[in-house]
Amino acid sequence: MNRYTKVINMMESYFTKDFEKAKRLSKKNWEGEYYLFYYEKLDYVVPIAFQSSIALVTDLEGNIINDIYCPKEEHRMKDLHICIFPLKDSSVIMMFIDSKHKRYRKFYKQFNNPNNKKVNNNAKTYRGYLYNSEWNWDIAEANYRIQYNKKDTDLNEKDEEIIWKYCCTEIAFYLAWLVENEFLTLDPVINETIEKVKKRQTMPDDLFECIDLKLSEEDVSDKILPFIDYCLNDGFESIDNFYNKVSQKYANVFTDKYGERDSRRCGFTFKWDDYDEFKKLLDKEYKDYLSV
Repeated sequence: MNRYTKVINMMESYFTKDFEKAKRLSKKNWEGEYYLFYYEKLDYVVPIAFQSSIALVTDLEGNIINDIYCPKEEHRMKDLHICIFPLKDSSVIMMFIDSKHKRYRKFYKQFNNPNNKKVNNNAKTYRGYLYNSEWNWDIAEANYRIQYNKKDTDLNEKDEEIIWKYCCTEIAFYLAWLVENEFLTLDPVINETIEKVKKRQTMPDDLFECIDLKLSEEDVSDKILPFIDYCLNDGFESIDNFYNKVSQKYANVFTDKYGERDSRRCGFTFKWDDYDEFKKLLDKEYKDYLSV
């Protein structure tokens, strides 16, 4: 099989997986799986209707998004979806991506930059999620089933509660740090829960439940947003090493069943003693970040 044929076969596999995912999500009615980064309503009817996906090769500054002839599985194509809908007296234009496709983050920030003359500044744009626990459900569920030898039909309500905590562990570390440093801009009605987290009278994943298990850009102070955005989407090597270390500690409890799975990060619940180690690391990372 030559390189070109291999790439074509891989692309067909990606399309099939994306289609199956869309069908699955339509049945579960989960929100946040797709990120709408551009929406505009026109006061006239356009002459065409269009809905399709494209794979951009570069962003607006020439940075590679998709290497279209790379045969490596880890560099699968990431699509951008475009919709143009003519209505009775108006038209709607939308662009969105799979929320997990982080390669497009620079592109849509460039595209929505008001200093970019190619962008219509009257268009309505949306701030997206920094973290959505639903993104990690499949991984967390698989980890939990392996750890406790649960079959597909074995999960009860208590099991699912633990799996949701697995989904939230990664963001719980950051939430605790954001609370301690007063970097959150949440609704005052949950101030009581915030204070309990600050005093360590409750877990940060309890606070996460108060915001529907999602952390959006609007929930975080503009002062700290670029740093948290970078941590969650690009990542610091030392923070990644921390997660690997903590994950391995919990994985060792289930060595025989858990093995060397890649997805250990969603395989344990939050603990304050782990956070204390994480806090030291994140404080240093933030200090280094500010000094750049």
